[in-house]
Amino acid sequence: MSICYGPTVRESCFNLFKLHGSTNFWPDLMGVEIKGLDGEQPGKAAIVTQGKVVNRIEALRLCQTEDSINPIMSYYAKGKRVDFSPAEVAAQQGGWAQEIKEAQNIFIIGVFINYEVDTHIWENLSLCRGNIHYFGGKDDKTYFDKWKDNIKKENIYFHEGYFDLAVEFITKYR
Repeated sequence: MSICYGPTVRESCFNLFKLHGSTNFWPDLMGVEIKGLDGEQPGKAAIVTQGKVVNRIEALRLCQTEDSINPIMSYYAKGKRVDFSPAEVAAQQGGWAQEIKEAQNIFIIGVFINYEVDTHIWENLSLCRGNIHYFGGKDDKTYFDKWKDNIKKENIYFHEGYFDLAVEFITKYR
């Protein structure tokens, strides 16, 4: 089964939203090479362009060879700034917020539950009507239980495990 990344949902794919970007999302510079940039970039973003999805091997190669561009990702901090292709991250977040309103089942895999800071994620999830299945490690259970108690939602389930277990579990719902 192929994996498709939001915001366009396709029936033939395993659809994923990566709300803060990903190491396998990179700015698509369409053949232009940028080298030698350093230091703080002015404005809201250093590069504004479309993104492209690369596989793990290509992402590792880019991380080792690029000295001026980075993956399309938010910084892990309050107010998360996105320096490279912020519209791509915004599209992921907007498409995701729309989809969860209508979803019957939502599957969250290996994401730290930071509901007090990442309100754009966790508030939207707390308002959805569908079932929520959360996949994480033993240490995540405490945070999961706090969030569940906070939102007072009954149809929310914790599963100990990560991506491989989640994919196997999710395919039963297709």
